[in-house]
Parts: sequence; C-alpha cells; structure tokens
Amino acid sequence: MSKFVIARVDDRFIHGQITVKWCRCHNINFLLVVNDELATNKVRQGLMDMGVPKSVTSRYVRLSHANEALASLPEDKRIMVIVASIHDLEILLKQGITFSTIILGNIGMAPGRKHFSASVSLTNSEVELLKSLTEQGHIIELRRQPDDTANSILNLLNEEH
Repeated sequence: MSKFVIARVDDRFIHGQITVKWCRCHNINFLLVVNDELATNKVRQGLMDMGVPKSVTSRYVRLSHANEALASLPEDKRIMVIVASIHDLEILLKQGITFSTIILGNIGMAPGRKHFSASVSLTNSEVELLKSLTEQGHIIELRRQPDDTANSILNLLNEEH
C-alpha cells in the first residue's frame, strides 16, 4: 500500500475543491471514495468522475472493502480516502487503516449538530470521538482547501467546549 494516504471527511465526496486544489497540492493520483450507498450507484459515480482529471484514478468501495482496496494499490499511489461522516472514519480506523492526516472538509448542518466552522457541523458524540482520536495521536485538521491555515481540531474543540 502507498505510504501517503490522507483521509477527508466530506459529505459531498468528489467535487472541484478535491480534484483541482487537493489533488494538485498533494500530488494525489488516486481517490478512494468509501461509502456503502455510493459504491453501488453508478449514476452518481459517473457524475462525480466527470470532474476527475485524467491523471487521477477514482474508485468507489463499500466500507467493508476499504482495507482490501487500499492494500491492493501500488506503493507509488498518493491516495486520498474520502468518507461522508465521522462515523465512517471511525469504522476505517477500527479496521486498522492508518492515515498521515485526517482532514475535516465538509460536514453539513443537521438537527443535533453545532457549527464549528463555515463548513463543519458536529454532534456531541462526534466531538467526543474526535477528541479521543487526537488523544490517540491522530492528526486531525479542519480545512476546506489545502491553502487554508491548518487548524487542529483539538484546539477548535477545546475553544468551543
């Protein structure tokens, strides 16, 4: 498996910020979208793939197949794993998947969520999980775009609570 794997929590999955800014900034050449619903929805995959440059490969897998998909990739791949939620991220971490960095990019507002930035809203249980993950040594940043200042989620959570 590649030595460079970042995770992004983004409920929009693949879009312009990912394909233009993130892929260019980090020389990402492989996008692995891990989502049970999207893994079987060829229409949505096709729509997202319209914006993926030819230099980048995209693949869509179920949560239960993420570890296998990552293990099968050559070492030269620079991978961004994209999940829709903190819960999905937790599942991947429990499977033993490790990331150099975890980026919280876009988690929309919904009942029971509190705004932590213009693009990230979290429930109390997600806040507690993120605190726990940072205490375990995971690097978790809140950034919409790669040129935004990296803001450690732990600092932001401690300011808010």
